[in-house]
Parts: sequence; structure tokens; C-alpha cells
Amino acid sequence: MYIWILLATFMVMLSFFNTSPREDKVNVFSEIKASSYINRFRAEHLAYFRTWDCEVMYNSGTMFGSGSTSPVFELGEENADFGYTSLQDNLPIGYDTENGAYQIYHDIYCFSGDLLHSSPTPTLKDCRNSQYRYLISYAQIPERWLSKTKTQFTMELDGSSHTAEINAPLPAFTTYLAKDLNGMKNTGWMWCDFPNTQYNCHLAGRSAIQTLYDKTETTVEAKSKYINFVFPRTMLTDRPAERFQNACSASGIPCLFSFQRFRTTDTGGHCAGLMDAYRKEQQAQGN
Repeated sequence: MYIWILLATFMVMLSFFNTSPREDKVNVFSEIKASSYINRFRAEHLAYFRTWDCEVMYNSGTMFGSGSTSPVFELGEENADFGYTSLQDNLPIGYDTENGAYQIYHDIYCFSGDLLHSSPTPTLKDCRNSQYRYLISYAQIPERWLSKTKTQFTMELDGSSHTAEINAPLPAFTTYLAKDLNGMKNTGWMWCDFPNTQYNCHLAGRSAIQTLYDKTETTVEAKSKYINFVFPRTMLTDRPAERFQNACSASGIPCLFSFQRFRTTDTGGHCAGLMDAYRKEQQAQGN
């Protein structure tokens, strides 16, 4: 009996040598590798948002300070523990923020209006006087996921045309991005350039480049399926703008980008409940 089982196993093994490999093998494995990078980015973004959401809502006066006029605040693990919640509480179990080939950055950016619905395009505004405070996460897209040749785009910005060239992400990357982030408007790949006195960045979305742009004989004309961000040039000389410029380069190299607006009202009392439970715990311990 065992001999027949061994013989059958051996014959099956031999049959695999005559089986042709999947034609989409390269794409399948590429998507799996891309998924680990994209999922890591998304997990960190959500963890940072959940960690700072209540703090921005209830303690913004302390965070942004009466003497500060900055529209950008750099975040990191060193200031990510508020007692009632922390970054480690919101990250997946066993997640190691140091175990990544590419650094993922997280900052609070404050704007003059809603990034998704305002017109004209919102600009940066000091966080003390802004109701539009966002967590913005960004990271370089590894070169393995970028085209080796540049694609030319014609962008329509404030009534004028501007031509830019970028190394667009490869289909294997954008395909998984579209699958994983289906229906989400606040995450995608983005590139930045200098068409005028401002630092303009364009969130292209999640889909392959062909579905976002109309091709002509010589150029690729952008449709209105992207979000335009405007950053003053003065922001590029100081941290954290310096690291933003390095990750979302002005040389046509796109980055992975996500933004999420912090709440202004504690609907359901979630944050108040967390803080109250922490205060009671501290009082019980005599702190």
C-alpha cells in the first residue's frame, strides 16, 4: 500500500516538470511584494491618526502653543504616548516601526480649507487658527516600483497649463493600490513640482496612469481626477518640510501619500471616555 502511495507521489512530482509556469507569475509575485509595502504604510498612518486624534481635539492649545505660527508639526515615536492612548496601543501586535527598508514620515499639516472640497486650492495656515488639521503620511516609493523612463504630463493649474515629467509607478504597484484602497479618496501616489512661486503637489490616485489621463500624440493631458496641494516655498528650508521634499521629490519621483482630517467634535464621547478612564486609573494609583 505504502509503495503505491510513494509511486503515485513520485509520478505527480514528475508531471509538474511538464507543466508550463503561469504567464502572470511575475505580476502575481510583484503584487504580493507591493502589498507588504502598501499595507505597512497604511497601518502606520491609521495608528498615528488614532493616537493623535483625541490630543489634537482636546489639547491643541498645549500642542500648538500660543507663540507658535507654524502650519506643520513633526510627529514621531518619542512624543507618541499620552497615557490614555499611545502609538503602540494602535499599531498591529508585534509591529516593528524600525523594520522597514524605507522610512515612513507622519506630520500634522494645517490648511485654510477642506482638501477634498475647497476651491480655490487650500494653502497652509498656522495650526492655532485652523480648523482643518490633517495627519499627513508620506514615504518614498521604492525604485523597483517606478518606471525607468519619464512620462510627460500637461497639468491645468488655476487656468494655466504646466508641463511636468515624472517616473510613474509601475502597473504591478498601482494594481494592488487600487485593490487595497478601493473607494478611498485620501490615499494614493503623489508627485511635486515647481510651476510657479509655490510648491505644487498632485495626488494622482490609486489607479494605473492610463485610467487617469488622456493621451495625445505628444503629451498626456490630466483629467480632474487628482487633488492639488500647494505648499509655500518657505516651507522647504526647515524641518519637517525638508524631509517632505526628500520623500516627495521635486525631480519627478513620486511618493506614497495619505491624509486624514482630525475631528473637531467628540461624537459619541470616545475621547472623553478614554481620558476620564485614564484619570481615574491615575487617581486610584495615587498619581
